[in-house]
Amino acid sequence: MSTGGLKSFMARQYISAASPKDLQDMIDTFLPMVFESLSPRQRGKFLKTLLEKHLGTMLKGMKSSDRNELLYELVPLIMNEFGVSSAEIPAILENLN
Repeated sequence: MSTGGLKSFMARQYISAASPKDLQDMIDTFLPMVFESLSPRQRGKFLKTLLEKHLGTMLKGMKSSDRNELLYELVPLIMNEFGVSSAEIPAILENLN
């Protein structure tokens, strides 16, 4: 087994046995390290790819009402982080089409 294969195997073993809190702690520790190693442009591309590939998986099994509640919780957070005001939302939505 290659070094990369061994690391992947060990990570899968840990993840399959870890509690949700352990997983959150691991993400809280390692995700900042990943993003700090990337340039701003690379971080944007990484985040976009992450969401394109895995958002469906993250939402899998959630009821529509739970998805809607999550969306309503995330929109203000995203608006704040992107520096977007409520007045700008119609223009953003218009550009999506």
